[in-house]
Amino acid sequence: MAFISNQELKKVKDGLHHVDLFGLPEDGKLSEYHETDKYRLYLEHWLHRYHWEWFLSLGLENGNYERPLRRFFRDLQKKEKIQVAYTGVYNALPSHHLHILALGYSNKTRKRLDHVNTWIWEWAWRGTTHKSSDIKRVTSDGAAGYIAFRNTPQSNFELVTPYNRKLLKKKEKDGMLAVLS
Repeated sequence: MAFISNQELKKVKDGLHHVDLFGLPEDGKLSEYHETDKYRLYLEHWLHRYHWEWFLSLGLENGNYERPLRRFFRDLQKKEKIQVAYTGVYNALPSHHLHILALGYSNKTRKRLDHVNTWIWEWAWRGTTHKSSDIKRVTSDGAAGYIAFRNTPQSNFELVTPYNRKLLKKKEKDGMLAVLS
């Protein structure tokens, strides 16, 4: 079983990064680690393409994160009257948790996710999953590197499918496609 093919790396580079990356080969050759580093670089560059507003660290009972995550963001969008886009990483070490980058915008009110009270939504996650949550405002590009390099251990992570690609496209930083080409 190959670890990461060039085709999968291209998907990451192009922002279509829901890729199965589980498992290093049994021989554990150094070349696979170099492929992982290359993947992490592509992931970091892809994450840097957007003006993220929130960094969420969300605890989970087990690896089933899709339903509670969708419910959480659906409730946030309804109550705050804002469109949200997000992506991130599910990690099973040392316990099941998500690291999510999110952004938001309302065309009617020009409200952004930066204007939303994080504390209320931390408690909303805890009420839904009975697990820990921490939501921080993103003030630098360091969150993308943290996700790409500190939360992608071999065999123990999964990329969260980007939600609301239309909003992501609108909020893309100027000139970033040229940097990645």
